[in-house]
Amino acid sequence: MTASPQFSFGHLLSWAVTVLVAAAVIFVFARDAVRRGFDVLCRGTAAFEAFDAEFIDRLTASGVARLARLISKIAILCDAWLIEGLVNLGTSMVWALSIPVRRIQNGLVQSYMLCIASGVVGVLAYGLYLAHHAVR
Repeated sequence: MTASPQFSFGHLLSWAVTVLVAAAVIFVFARDAVRRGFDVLCRGTAAFEAFDAEFIDRLTASGVARLARLISKIAILCDAWLIEGLVNLGTSMVWALSIPVRRIQNGLVQSYMLCIASGVVGVLAYGLYLAHHAVR
């Protein structure tokens, strides 16, 4: 059997003191290195902000804005000529076809009955015409 290592409060205390002393030494001697690293990071951030303001924001944003305005103008022209043109064509056709119907609709029941009777006579005459030619 192997013996398991024995840990005591003394071992734990000596380990904690060693870690604290090492942390203090690192903090004292590495503080300047951390500060220098932070300064380098700040200068890099400032340089990136200048690059972003000069190239990304000025050039890209203006180009995207021009492209968006061009797409908007094309959409306006398509809407004005294609969509509204087709809709106006449909409404013009309905209006033109409604002119004869408005002349017929005069509100007199006698004229409506005359149209119905003329339609029935026309359908019967067409049926007799087809029957006459079907016999031959």
